[in-house]
Amino acid sequence: MLAMMVPGGFRAGAATVVCRIVHAGGGGTGDGCGTPPPRPRCTAFCPTTTNPIHPSDPVTAATKGGYAALGDSYASGEGANGNGAYLPGSETGTDHCHRAPSAFPRGMGAEFHFRGGQRFVACSGARTPDIAGGRYGEPSQYDALNQGTTTVTLTVGGNDIGFAPVVKACLLDLHMSLKFWDPPKQDVCHSKEKGIDDDMARLFGHPPDPSRYEQMLEGIHKRAPNARILVSGYPRLFPEPPKRQYLTLRTDDQEFLNRKTAELNARIAQQVQAEDQKAYGGGRQKMGAFEYVDTYNAMDGHEITTSKPWINGVEVCLGDLTRDNPNCRGNVGGGVGTFHPTPDGQRAFGRVFARQLREGPGRVLYDP
Repeated sequence: MLAMMVPGGFRAGAATVVCRIVHAGGGGTGDGCGTPPPRPRCTAFCPTTTNPIHPSDPVTAATKGGYAALGDSYASGEGANGNGAYLPGSETGTDHCHRAPSAFPRGMGAEFHFRGGQRFVACSGARTPDIAGGRYGEPSQYDALNQGTTTVTLTVGGNDIGFAPVVKACLLDLHMSLKFWDPPKQDVCHSKEKGIDDDMARLFGHPPDPSRYEQMLEGIHKRAPNARILVSGYPRLFPEPPKRQYLTLRTDDQEFLNRKTAELNARIAQQVQAEDQKAYGGGRQKMGAFEYVDTYNAMDGHEITTSKPWINGVEVCLGDLTRDNPNCRGNVGGGVGTFHPTPDGQRAFGRVFARQLREGPGRVLYDP
């Protein structure tokens, strides 16, 4: 009531006085009525009266600053080394991030001129917590981000749902069921579906509760508020429909793996679109975007079982006979490049990301 009696020119100051009187009456030691905390200082791409925020073409918005490549093995280039060396520092000692020279982020950095340079920190085996926490002793992938970052690429989530162990279990299933088994032995591959679904529920949460994936995306946006954040799913491993059996994987196993990949991609796309609406909905004019990159068909015509696959098949490690293959170090049986894109597959991945970068999110992008 007191504030309503104060002339408009003095209202702001009077409101502070009234607030302090009320707090003093409550016996508190701090008045809690100070000025609001200052907004974070703008250090990059700050609109001014002479250079206000304005519509921008997608490539300019993406390349005005730096590029950071985050994610897991599909982003690091695991298996795309052609049995050669990975980039220095990513295959020695305990660091098995396996960043390959032919990984698609390297191609992106060569194709587009990012004025702020490139940071390539994707790491094989990364899960969503590792984007923030780092892996193999490496620092947080968030450290590659800042207000000057204008493009981020991200591929992550497959390790959170245990996709590699599922594929291994499917490969080891010999599909043997003897008559005296009662009930008949369950198909090992398809029996993994509930575990995958449970892991997806943990990864993506139960709205409106925030999910791990949502929190990771918001962590990236907080550190790179001016960036176009391009987030992909995963390519299917086998043709649709599958053409023939591959080793122990029957065509129905291949259909199962393709289907679960598509389901994971759909959940990722949903989270990315929700984050874009949250940050940029309502026509808000500011730099950046969340954009889903659909890579499900990136290997179309070149999946496993085709004549010229762009995905590695099962890579066999034979102890000392393959010790010079970095994909086999510390592994007995299957190499880490198994079911990962080849150099051609990485280039295919890169073409999809490059197309998204050029075309934009289907709405206006802004740039001061």
